[in-house]
Amino acid sequence: MAAYRYELVTVLHGGHEERRELDTEAPLNAGDVVPFGGSHWIVDRVESSTGARPRLIAYLARYRLVLRHLEGEEEVGDLRDYREDGPNVGYAFETSAEGEKLSWLVVEQRLARDEGGEPVLELVAERDYTEEEEEEEVLQ
Repeated sequence: MAAYRYELVTVLHGGHEERRELDTEAPLNAGDVVPFGGSHWIVDRVESSTGARPRLIAYLARYRLVLRHLEGEEEVGDLRDYREDGPNVGYAFETSAEGEKLSWLVVEQRLARDEGGEPVLELVAERDYTEEEEEEEVLQ
């Protein structure tokens, strides 16, 4: 049995809106991703409603990786369509710079905006030095 009931307003590119009912077992907040109708939707905001149910304003879910360097500089990647099996907090991956492999770990998820003002999920990754530290221990 669902504990939370919402009016889900899905907004497509171009502003077309569709309204539906959504029941969930857990409360939803801005930045949450909701699977519904064969797509994934990112909750932009939760609005109070004059009716009995709060209103969720949601857009087709997209994400981008952000590499946070030691100096604090952030390098923003391209937007991608959200996938259930895509990266999330704890996701590890490698990049290559000047022939050197660099390990990264997603440590934070945050709601951000694209150039058009629509919500996107940003997955912030920081360098993962675990492999280098383990290599140093083996060499000692």
